[in-house]
Amino acid sequence: MIFADDMTAPPAEPVAQIHRPAPVYFWYGVAILGLWIGFIAWLTFNWSNPVTLNPRQLLESDVILFGRVVSIGTIGSTPGTSSPGIVEPVPDQKWPFPDFEPIQIGNLAETKARPGESYLFPLKRASSKRKPAAAGSLYLVTPTELPDGQALIYPATLETREQYEKLLNEKPFRQHGSIVLPPSGPTAHD
Repeated sequence: MIFADDMTAPPAEPVAQIHRPAPVYFWYGVAILGLWIGFIAWLTFNWSNPVTLNPRQLLESDVILFGRVVSIGTIGSTPGTSSPGIVEPVPDQKWPFPDFEPIQIGNLAETKARPGESYLFPLKRASSKRKPAAAGSLYLVTPTELPDGQALIYPATLETREQYEKLLNEKPFRQHGSIVLPPSGPTAHD
């Protein structure tokens, strides 16, 4: 018979100690993560959604101009109850209409235009008659071939102007004679 006193227990092995990284490494990791998130936010703010002009929309337009929104008008709930928006010439920009009169744009309220802001407007005449550009005529922002047929206008930035001037030098635009281009007329201050 074996008694408990006769048995000697094997020596207990030391319990493995859990190694914890020093707190300084944790804060280094937090700092690196914060810098990474900040860098991604900076990239997003500076390079997200760059302006890209739609060449087809511009080619299908009767008039292309840079103008400032005076009022955006309203979208009526029933046909015939909408009011057009008003766009005026931008100082030091070309304006294709005589006497530098503001123009009316029927679907301006459907765009993301804001009063007081300047934009590049690709426009079509509201009537199908081919007549010279006139400030008293009603125009519509040329619809695009996007799935919802959205009418796009473009903020009048240096980037927009550079893209527009580059497009004007491409062959389809040089051959398209019905577009009244801003560089062809006098400026509002002439």
